[in-house]
Amino acid sequence: MKRPLLIVLTAVGTLIIAAAIVYLTRAVEIYTVATNSNEPTLKNGSWVIASRLKNPDRGNFVAFEKDKYFWLFRCLAKGGDMVEIRNATIYVNGKLISEPYTMKDYYITTKEALTITDYLIKNNISAKEYQYNSALMTLSDDQFKDLKKDLKQFSKSKDAIPDENLYPAFKKMKYNEDNLGPIKVPANSFFVLGDNRHNAFDSRYFGFVKGTEIISTVLF
Repeated sequence: MKRPLLIVLTAVGTLIIAAAIVYLTRAVEIYTVATNSNEPTLKNGSWVIASRLKNPDRGNFVAFEKDKYFWLFRCLAKGGDMVEIRNATIYVNGKLISEPYTMKDYYITTKEALTITDYLIKNNISAKEYQYNSALMTLSDDQFKDLKKDLKQFSKSKDAIPDENLYPAFKKMKYNEDNLGPIKVPANSFFVLGDNRHNAFDSRYFGFVKGTEIISTVLF
């Protein structure tokens, strides 16, 4: 057998074996993002690469299976951590977490919303009716800065009625989606949230994610 042909066959064989190892060990997996729950970081329809060889840590997106559904959310706290949501902001072990990657809701008057109609249409932002003569807009940090308006961030009050789908144990403790805890994350478990905070069905609704439910950790 000629040497060039041998080199080619060896390379092909190596690639096949490597591909088989990757497939069997889930060393690398590719997922399609199917919701806008993690926008603006992970846009609906985008792709992510993940691996089960990387242990999840705070800040990582993790892919997991819970209640027979596949989920993809950001890990905010892990086993032994104390996590708290206070007026829609996150504290882990008593420390405020900086989250410039999230989308937040802001109050705006109907009259003021009309003055930025072009910007809203251009950026596909909807102003959802909230109360008489006011609305809520979901904005990324960049969009908020672009508007250059003094808008107040929306958050439910501590004594507000929780969403009916809130995790039963949290609801029993009279928490709501914007005010929760402090609670201790159980050992070998994780507390996960979507970056699009008011449009994500995450740990606030299905509870903690067990380590055994984690499939892989997103690399990029």
